[in-house]
Order: sequence, then C-alpha cells, then structure tokens
Amino acid sequence: MPNMTYIDMANDLENFVNEIVINRDQVDHITLMGHSMGGKTVMSLALKNVIGPVNVDQIIVADISPSVSPSLINIKSYLEKMKTIDMNLVGSNLIQGRKEIDKILCELPSLKKDVNQRQFILTRLKEENGRVKWNFNLDSIMTHYQDIMNFPEFDNQYHNPTLFLGGERSEYITEKDLPTIEKYFTDYKFVKIPKAGHVIHFDNPTETLKAIKNFICF
Repeated sequence: MPNMTYIDMANDLENFVNEIVINRDQVDHITLMGHSMGGKTVMSLALKNVIGPVNVDQIIVADISPSVSPSLINIKSYLEKMKTIDMNLVGSNLIQGRKEIDKILCELPSLKKDVNQRQFILTRLKEENGRVKWNFNLDSIMTHYQDIMNFPEFDNQYHNPTLFLGGERSEYITEKDLPTIEKYFTDYKFVKIPKAGHVIHFDNPTETLKAIKNFICF
C-alpha cells in the first residue's frame, strides 16, 4: 500500500515536475496549484528544501492552511461509507454506477442533505474494463487519515509569491491561520471566495478562476 504522508507526496510531485514538466516538456517557469490535500502537498514541496523547488516561480493553495485541519467527523464517515460499497455489484457503466452509489451515499443523513458533496464524490469514479471504480486509493487514504489531517513541521521558508484561496463558508483556512502562514510564506496573499465552502472551484468557479488569473497574470 503506498504511503500518503505529505513528504512522500511532495517527493512524488517533485519527481513529476523534474522528469515530465522540466526535462521532457522543457517548461522553465512553473506555477503549482493544489486544493486541500493537494495544497498541503504543494506547500510541503515548497518548504522541504532550503532553496525551494527548482523552476517553481509561485504556488497557489486552495482552501487549506499549513496546519492541522479541523476535526472532520463527516469526512471520515464519508470514507467509511464509501469503503462499504461493493464495487463489483454496482452498474458496469459510469452513469448507472453513479446512480447506484449516490443512492447508497444518501443512507448517511449528512450526505443526503448535501447534494454538492455527493456530486463531488461521484466525480471520483471511473469506468475501466467494464467496471466502475474509484479513481483514487481509498485504502491508503483511510490508513493515513491522521497524516492527511496534520501538516509536517519545517524549518524553512518559501519566499516566492504564494496565493491562498479560502472559501467564505469554509473552516479549512481562516484569518486565525494567518500567523502560521506568515511563519512559512513571506510573500503571500489571502483571498476569500464568496459563497463558497471547502470546494471553492465547485461552489464558485467564476470567482475562483478570477482570483487565480489575477494572481498569475499580475
């Protein structure tokens, strides 16, 4: 089973950037962006070496802070519910599979009333060899749940431009996180996305893209 600590994932991301983006595709100016776990991975890559990642000019972190995430009782229950689903028994095509899995997810009261969260979960399905599967390693996420909720300690700082995006209705990153952000990121900007929870690009894609474009272009 693959490890899913942020150092492990940052090393994977660094290898991808070096081997594919820089060496193969010859890209020499890079902006890295990550949401939630991806945001913590991007931050870990930026902080794990004193000089920072080569050729990464700036980073964007979407709705997460460099600290321990809030207690996510609902998220853990979502994962446990997903684990109970026998993927061999759901429909063989993506449309039917999503319908059947959505019905099972609705057995959780917190998911039944949250159609946006269910729709987001259902986007994590794929059709492969006549079967419907999750397109991520559910077992590894459940095994490393505490690692995922935490954030590593670093002695380094990242001095390049950094954009933090936070959903107006999200608890994953708020003004109380700014001292921790300032500890690690010396040149940062914090933008709140209105009418958005944790999945800002789903809840308010227009304002999310606007903030990203403003940061990258200027």
